[in-house]
Parts: sequence; C-alpha cells; structure tokens
Amino acid sequence: MNEDANTTSMENTSSGGQDWDLEKVESQRLTSFIFSVSMAVVGSYLVIVTSRHAWLNTPCSSKNSSDRQENTSSIVVKGTKLVNILIWVVSCFYLLYIVMEIPLIYVQEEPYCVINHRITTISAIIILTCVYFALWFRVYSIFYRHPVIKRGSSRSVRIISKLTVIILGVMFVVNSVTFLTSPPYITEEVGCVKLPDPGHTVVKWGLLVTSTVVFQVTLLGLFVYPLIMHRRNTLHHGFDSKLVMPAIKRAFVTASICIVSDVLNSIYAIANNESLTYIRHTVYGCNLAINLIALICSNADWKQRLFPFVTGIKSQDSVAKKNERCGVRSVSQACPA
Repeated sequence: MNEDANTTSMENTSSGGQDWDLEKVESQRLTSFIFSVSMAVVGSYLVIVTSRHAWLNTPCSSKNSSDRQENTSSIVVKGTKLVNILIWVVSCFYLLYIVMEIPLIYVQEEPYCVINHRITTISAIIILTCVYFALWFRVYSIFYRHPVIKRGSSRSVRIISKLTVIILGVMFVVNSVTFLTSPPYITEEVGCVKLPDPGHTVVKWGLLVTSTVVFQVTLLGLFVYPLIMHRRNTLHHGFDSKLVMPAIKRAFVTASICIVSDVLNSIYAIANNESLTYIRHTVYGCNLAINLIALICSNADWKQRLFPFVTGIKSQDSVAKKNERCGVRSVSQACPA
C-alpha cells in the first residue's frame, strides 16, 4: 500500500500538478547524460587543440614587402591571431556549457537549476556572439580593409561592413537581458522544470530569431558582395582573387551552416512544449557544436587545427594557409616560402 502511494506521489511530482511519465523522464535523462559526457570529452579535446593553435602558432608577415603591402599583411596576421583566440574562447565556453549539465543528472536541489540556467545561457550567448564576430572579422579584415577594395567598393557598402558589428553588439545586449530575465527554472525530483510562460517564451525566442536573422542576412550580404565582384570581374589589379576568394567562400558556407542551424534551433525552442530541460539542452548543445566545428572548418588549415598531431596533413594545410595569407598582397609580390 505504501509502495503504491509512493509511486503515485512520484508520478504526480510536478510543477502545477503535471503528471510525469517516469519511463520517459529516465529515457531523456539517460540521453542527456550520454550526450553530455560524450561532448564533454570532445569539448576537452577541442579546448586543448584550439589552445595549442591560438597561443603557439603565431602567423608571421613577410619581411621583404613594401610599407603598404606590409600594412595589409599585418591586418591579416592580427586578424588570424584574433580569430584563433575567439575559436579557443568558443571551445572553452562550449565545454562549460556541456559540463554544467552533467551534475544536473544527479542534483535535484535548489538553487542548482537557477545557477545552471544562468551559466548555460551566458555561455550560449557568448559562443554565438564570438562565432559571428569571428566570421565578420574574417571577411572584414581580409577583404573590406584591403586598399584595393576600399577604392573599388561603394561608400555605403563600407559603412554597412562596419555597422554590422554594431548590430552584433546590440544583439548581445538585447538577448542577454531577455534570456537572463526570463522566469527561472525550478528544481523537481525529475530534474529542472521550465515554468509555464508561453508568452515570454515566444517573445524571447522571437527576439533572438529576429535579431539574428537581421544580422545574418547582413553578414551574408557582406560575403556575397565580393563573390559578385569576382563574377563580374570588377576586382582591380593588386588583389589576387584566385587566392582570397576560396577564403571568402569558406566563410560564406560556414555562415550559411550556422544560420540554418540557429534558425532551426529557435523554431524548435518555440514549438517545443516540453517542461523538462534534458532534450532542450541536448538539441541546443548540438546547435552550439555545429557552430564551433563550422567555425574551425572555415580555416584553410582546419585539418591541422583539429588533428595537430597527425603529421601527414601538416604540409598540405601549411601550403593552403600560406596561399590564403599571400592572396591579400599585390600579385606582383612573390609569396614567401
């Protein structure tokens, strides 16, 4: 009799009197646990390899170039270094995001769910902001700051290329405030439970979708512009488009993948009525992983970044990376060995 009462009590453990399917809860919990542990291992590996690349591999500019060419090369060197650091930051916050879910499998005491929600929210926002800033900075540093492009592109395009990062900053502030002020998760015996508030859910995810789409469309436009210039053969002498355009195309593909993944994730978040956070966390963790891997693979030497201890791919990636750096110099300037 007591066992029946306890079973009934567990099945009715809820927020607002909701009944829980304990078999479904355990299935979701196990799925979240397997995903979190697996991705924690992957995240730890990515932190190690991106840290190695960010702090040990410093690109060098040519010592024999002219002042203008040296300034252009310096832009690329500094840009590459910044992007490497951003990739490392994204890897670190992704690992934090994943690790925060592991104790949730076992901890059902306040205020862990509130702490978990805030840390994972901040981590996710920082990850997406760094990913898109890195993509913007890449196309801006190797293309829009090039002296030839400055002379050949319209003033409005150059202004838009600078305003895009302001839009990203506004996105960061608005989404941070919206998500951090949303109703907190409460702790139940079944795990973290989202309080029912469909109005706020639609607002916060609607703002995220709207702001990201505006930024993403603008960002894609910045990538499409040099591709159109290249197709119309309007790139002037002094800009080796055959070497630089592959970098622009890779960044364009990366941005497209990130945009599709982010939009699908937001649609899922709005349509999903599940109160428990297990599957939601797994889906969003997959989205952040796609953003991180896509950002790493947007580099010419992505194989060396992901597998730095495999010597067979180093020479190929080194040549590809060297060509990308040399593409922003004058075509009359020989590429250093």
